[in-house]
Amino acid sequence: GPTKSAVTRESSVASVSSNSEQDGSEKDEDSDDSDTDDVIEAEANEDMDESELDLDLAWKMLDTARGIAEKQQLGDTMEKVDILSALAEVDLERGQYLTAQDIESSLGNYQKALSILQQLVEPDHRQIAELNFRICTCLEIGSNPKEAIPYGQKAISVCKSRVQLLTNEIMISTGLASSSAASELGDGEQLSKGSPTVLSVKDKEAEIDNLVGLAEDLEKKANLEQLISDPKSIIAEIQGMASCKSRGGENNASPAAVNSSHMFLLTAM
Repeated sequence: GPTKSAVTRESSVASVSSNSEQDGSEKDEDSDDSDTDDVIEAEANEDMDESELDLDLAWKMLDTARGIAEKQQLGDTMEKVDILSALAEVDLERGQYLTAQDIESSLGNYQKALSILQQLVEPDHRQIAELNFRICTCLEIGSNPKEAIPYGQKAISVCKSRVQLLTNEIMISTGLASSSAASELGDGEQLSKGSPTVLSVKDKEAEIDNLVGLAEDLEKKANLEQLISDPKSIIAEIQGMASCKSRGGENNASPAAVNSSHMFLLTAM
């Protein structure tokens, strides 16, 4: 009757009201989540902007220092090497903002630093290996693997030469040097020329460990760069191995194993 209809209407109104309140609550929650996401994104953008501003400021300060050093006309100094190296490093620190111009600027500054350094220190100075490595990295980032290879190889060569020198120095300083090791240093040659202080045996051993590890990493990297820069050599090698395999079937000869790095590169091409 009428009472039942009234109860039904009241129930429907209450249900609609409840649903409206629930929808409003969900919208408020969605709005809050959206606002939170916007705040997080804004803070992230602000952090990136601040980082970019810091890099720009650092670059300008270093560029000013470079200009002052050049105006003083003191010739090529380690100070110039350090400034140019720092400028190059800042150029590569831009992350997602990195441009081709940044890479080119970094490469140019590293090459200038290396040119000056080579006139100031002995050929097997550790910093020469480091600058060659950094130039190699710049060229890799700029997609120039062929040009990067010689710098990587030079860094390896310097590392090995430096290890030999330090090994001889340790032998001499501990009284275990052979006459041949002593003669390699040359009459009157200063140990570790270019170093501000004389390294202890412990320091030299630590540097040797670091250089050996660096040389091994560079050799692996150089081998991969060589293969990437000349993929035809990989194909020729695989074809040669296939030919050997077909002949091996007749002569019961076992085929050569395929180098895993070659197979990886072939699948990537």
